[in-house]
Amino acid sequence: MWRDIFPSVLALVSGSEMDKRGSCRRTHPLSRELMRYVVVGGCASLVDVGLLVGLTTVGGMYYLHAATLALSCGLLTSYLGSVAWVFQERTWRNPLVESALFTLIGGIGLLGNGVLMWGLTEYAHWHYLCAKMVAALVVFCWNFFAKKYLLFHQSPRRQPCGARRQRWP
Repeated sequence: MWRDIFPSVLALVSGSEMDKRGSCRRTHPLSRELMRYVVVGGCASLVDVGLLVGLTTVGGMYYLHAATLALSCGLLTSYLGSVAWVFQERTWRNPLVESALFTLIGGIGLLGNGVLMWGLTEYAHWHYLCAKMVAALVVFCWNFFAKKYLLFHQSPRRQPCGARRQRWP
């Protein structure tokens, strides 16, 4: 089973996939970016949850403080992966504007993460890791679509049609 699925996922992440006749065709950019974002988001989640567990169990830190610090490190991982590999188009040429908007989107995600974790642990009486899984899914969806449409899309006013990834000047 994995032999059939794994090549398809690799092809989707790389940007091409096989059709029924066995010939290569380009993957839709949104599908490719979403799959790449899943990979980068998975790595960022490992950093996030790993630090959360480490800081709470080993360090004895209060779970909301640990969640804030861990999510911040996860956001940095996500930013670096998003800029380097996930998204092909850049909306903003100025890296300060781009990083400020990325931080704002992440801050909204951080606030949502904290509110969801707090509500689910304090009022629904869930374990903090179960609450973290739900919060992570919600924040993942928010982050992908907000980043895609605010930061990493081709703007006809700012870039010529068909422009590839723009590196900062």
